[in-house]
Amino acid sequence: MKLAKVCESGYPDINKIQELILAGADTNQVCDEKNIFDRVFLSFLNTGRQTPKRNYYKAKKIKETIQLMVAHGWDVKRFGMSVMNRFLFSTYDRNTFDLYRFMLQYDLAESPEDYDEVLEGIGTEESYLRCCEKDHGTENLFYALYELVEAKKDGRNFESIEPYYDAVGMKIDRILYFDESDTTVQKEAFTEYNADIGFVCGDKVLILRKGVHILFMNDRIAETPQVDLSETFCADVIGQTIQSVSFGHKTVVKGTMHYGQPTIMIELSNGKKLKFSHNFGELPDREAQSRFWIE
Repeated sequence: MKLAKVCESGYPDINKIQELILAGADTNQVCDEKNIFDRVFLSFLNTGRQTPKRNYYKAKKIKETIQLMVAHGWDVKRFGMSVMNRFLFSTYDRNTFDLYRFMLQYDLAESPEDYDEVLEGIGTEESYLRCCEKDHGTENLFYALYELVEAKKDGRNFESIEPYYDAVGMKIDRILYFDESDTTVQKEAFTEYNADIGFVCGDKVLILRKGVHILFMNDRIAETPQVDLSETFCADVIGQTIQSVSFGHKTVVKGTMHYGQPTIMIELSNGKKLKFSHNFGELPDREAQSRFWIE
C-alpha cells in the first residue's frame, strides 16, 4: 500500500508516485473505498506559490503521470471521471482547460449522461464567476470548458474548441452571422444582434455568442445557415489582426435588484475596438438585447 500512502499525503510526491508505478504498484488500489488518485492531483497543483510557469509544469507532470497510470492498467473508465472533476479548482488558467481536454481523449463514460455531473460543476462555477465575482475573463474560460465537455458528451469535435485568447495574433478574413438572414438592427450608437457572430481567422473562427460569451474554434466555418456580414464591419475590422481580448462590467441597480452587463472588448491592429454587451436589467421580464459597436 505504499502507493496509497503517497497519494494520501498532504503534499504528494508525483515523482515518487511515478517511481512506484514503474516498480509495479497497483494503480487500481482504493483507499477507504475511494480512488487513491482522486485528490492527489489537485493537492499537487495547489502546493506552494503558483505562477504561470509553475502551473504549466505541474499540469505537465499530471498528464505524464496519468499517461503512465493508463499504460500500467489504470481503469480510466472507473476512476477517470472523478479525477477530472478535481481539476475544476486547479489553476483557473489555460492549464485547467488543457487538463480537461487531455482527460477527454480517453473513453471515460459508460454513457453520455455520465458527463452531466461534470457539466453541472463547470456551469455552477461559471455562473459564480459571472454573477458574484464579475470575473468575465475567467468566466469565459469556464464557458469554453463547458462547451468542450458538452461537445465530448454529444459526440462532436471537442478538440476544435479553444479558449478565446488563442485568437490573439490572428487576422480577421471575414465575418459570418449564423442565421438565415441578417437580423441585426442598426441604432444610433450601436448595432443590435440576435445570433452568433463569427470572426473567421484562417481555418478557425472566434465566436461571439448572442448571450455575450466568447470562444475560439475551428469547426463552424462551414455551418449553415450563415450570412456574410463583412461589409457591415468594413475595413475597420476586415484584414485587421486581433491584438487583445479584455472584459468590462457594468451593474444596473433597480431597487434591490442588481443586473450585470458584461462587456467583451476586442482590440485590433488599427487601434479600433470592437465591443459587445447587452442591456440586461433595462428590459422587462429579465430579458436582454445583445449589441455591438466600434470605437
